[in-house]
Parts: sequence; structure tokens; C-alpha cells
Amino acid sequence: MAPSIPPEVWQHDADADAHIVLAARSLQSPNHTQQVTLAIIGAYVVAIAILWNVPYLRMVLWPFKVGNVQVFVSSLQVLN
Repeated sequence: MAPSIPPEVWQHDADADAHIVLAARSLQSPNHTQQVTLAIIGAYVVAIAILWNVPYLRMVLWPFKVGNVQVFVSSLQVLN
């Protein structure tokens, strides 16, 4: 779940003198944690791309494919 913004940040009080400003995030220079996260995502993408295209290694991904389909179908059943 995404973090929620407290009401005092987004609600404007006409009597208040102080203005709360949300700073925009810059993606031009990611910090260390963001760099590690991007590296992990990249490694997963490369590993899945290799597993997806090698004939006998493709079977390694089969349980994850079936699991994703099961989650998707279950979510549709919950919505209906």
C-alpha cells in the first residue's frame, strides 16, 4: 500500500501563515538505496529474460506463471 499523506499537508487552512510544500523527487541522481533497488530489478529482468528463452530452463518459471494466473483469476472472482 502506498504511504498516505497526512491531511494537514494537503488541506489548506486559510488562517494559517505557514505553507507546507511537498518537495519533488529528483530521479536524475538516485541515492544509494534507490541504486541498489534498481540493480536488483535489473538482475531479475535479466534472469527472467534468460530463463524465458532457454528451452529447458523455461520450466523453472512454470510454477511462477501458474501462480500468477491463479492470483489473477482469484482476484477476478473476488471482484464479481
